[in-house]
Amino acid sequence: MREITIAKECEWRFEVDEPEIEIKLLSGTAECFGTELAVGPPYKFRYQKAAIFTWHGCVLQLDGEPLVEYIAEETPMLTYLNLHFALNGLRKQAEFSSATPDSEASLGPRVCIVGPKDAGKTSLLKTLEAYALKQFYHPICVNLSPTQSMLALPGSFSAFHLATMLDIQDADGFGSSMATGPTQIQAKSPLVYSYGLDEALDNPKLYKNCVSRLAITVASRMSQNDDARRSGLLIDTPGMVDSEKGYNILHSILTDFRVNVCLVLGSERLYSAIKRKYNDAHWLKVLKIPKSGGCVDRSSEWIQHWQAACVKQYFYGDYRMPLSPLSIVLDAQEVVVYRVLEASAHLMRSSVLPLGMGGDGEEDGTSAAAVENGDSGDGLGGHFMQDNHLERIHTDSMTILQNSILAVSSVSADEDEHLILDSCILGYVFVSDVDDTKNRLTVLSPVQHRFPNNALLMGTLKWQDS
Repeated sequence: MREITIAKECEWRFEVDEPEIEIKLLSGTAECFGTELAVGPPYKFRYQKAAIFTWHGCVLQLDGEPLVEYIAEETPMLTYLNLHFALNGLRKQAEFSSATPDSEASLGPRVCIVGPKDAGKTSLLKTLEAYALKQFYHPICVNLSPTQSMLALPGSFSAFHLATMLDIQDADGFGSSMATGPTQIQAKSPLVYSYGLDEALDNPKLYKNCVSRLAITVASRMSQNDDARRSGLLIDTPGMVDSEKGYNILHSILTDFRVNVCLVLGSERLYSAIKRKYNDAHWLKVLKIPKSGGCVDRSSEWIQHWQAACVKQYFYGDYRMPLSPLSIVLDAQEVVVYRVLEASAHLMRSSVLPLGMGGDGEEDGTSAAAVENGDSGDGLGGHFMQDNHLERIHTDSMTILQNSILAVSSVSADEDEHLILDSCILGYVFVSDVDDTKNRLTVLSPVQHRFPNNALLMGTLKWQDS
């Protein structure tokens, strides 16, 4: 146990895996991604790459040894603070505007944060959200990064409004949703849609469909809620790929959410390309924001460990609020599970259809016809959704569900498949065991109730309950 003294306008950066470290603020003021630390209480961190910043100087007490730690004197926090003041100015203009509620002048800033992988996009979003909450504004936070977790498990898109303070000790740094049970800090109520894949380019058409569905719901919220309308949006995006498909996805995000401020982090080339592409767009301001020197590349192995920590906390809670999930044995005949397909699998199945019955539709805008009672050739499913985004898993192929995280849709299992994919997510269950001989599944559920007769969606996320 030792003390760390941080001078004003400096930050202490650290990286930790396991075991966890414990930090106490002994004196002064400090914040972690915009959220203030209280003097006295301990804060525990595990699987985090974070920084604690102070405007006036502080003294920390550290129990444990991080993998990496150092004090940085050069930080972009002053730029981020000025950016917050500029966004707050736009919110005040919208708040006191006499324009009609559906006009541009009555809307707060709709901010999209863009950049390559590991550029600090999520950290900037947390900082801007935390600063806005201190000024009694509540921007709608939107996560469009499949590898990221924001009040939902990886592989999902989520949005939440009217948040309390962010929980910096939580695995994802935002807090917990009401789907998991009681929490130490007031639970948030996100809207979640399942994408199911690891990267946006794994299935660009499905990705853009999910973005459009979430954007429609967010726009409805803003039209019906004065606080949401004047507070605006903060949108986190996946790592930007410098390709035509990457720019097409970005354009869908900008237009669907009616973004008017695009922040580009960590890439001069990306900033120049976006600035040039939208040079004549009077509705969009493209700003270059400096990347923090504390941003480091995350290995795929580290991301898997971090995602596993998010899943474990979803079902079991943490040291502040332990949870006890319910183990349920289900008859495989009574469970309806759909697997989300990648674009490559989608194209493979479309290519064997008769002419005019299928196709990607990504380039020419056409949609594939729905094929009912078809055979995939691998025994995994026989029913395909239009555009082949979903594939139903047969009872005799349930072994692929072992160690899978399944999203519980909000519609009944007997609904049309396109309605299932369009539905929001109620929560998640974990398939801990598959018994082929008895045709039974053992699932872990965070809810202590009878298992619902809802359709389930299987993505690529796996987890082992150790």
